[in-house]
Amino acid sequence: MEIIKSNDPYFIDRIAITENMNNAYLLEVNGICPLCGKYMLAGKGKRMNKEYEIAHIYPNSPTKNEIKELEGLERLGINCEEFENKIALCKDCHGYYDDHKTKDEYLNLIEVKKGLLRVSKAKIAASHQDLEE
Repeated sequence: MEIIKSNDPYFIDRIAITENMNNAYLLEVNGICPLCGKYMLAGKGKRMNKEYEIAHIYPNSPTKNEIKELEGLERLGINCEEFENKIALCKDCHGYYDDHKTKDEYLNLIEVKKGLLRVSKAKIAASHQDLEE
């Protein structure tokens, strides 16, 4: 799997995901993997364990094959590390997506993320509205 270095400004170095951002990604999908429907937290005793990972929709370090497969397709965010280009997926779906990315799977995940972003914007807008008594 040969990773290609590019002069494309969309590709920047990975940015560590903070605990707050991790929570934002999980909240965005309501704790449910948007691809398979699996609940992404598992209780063990008094603790909750993560059963998910934060996935890049458009890869941070694409292979030659990924660049070819995704050529000319829409990208979300101004760079690959933006909130818009990442999503919480269960570990199984993340692994499968990373290893078997196709144009159709990519476009599906783009549409899923766009839907989640629309819902989030609507919730934020509604939370700023004053309710009449």
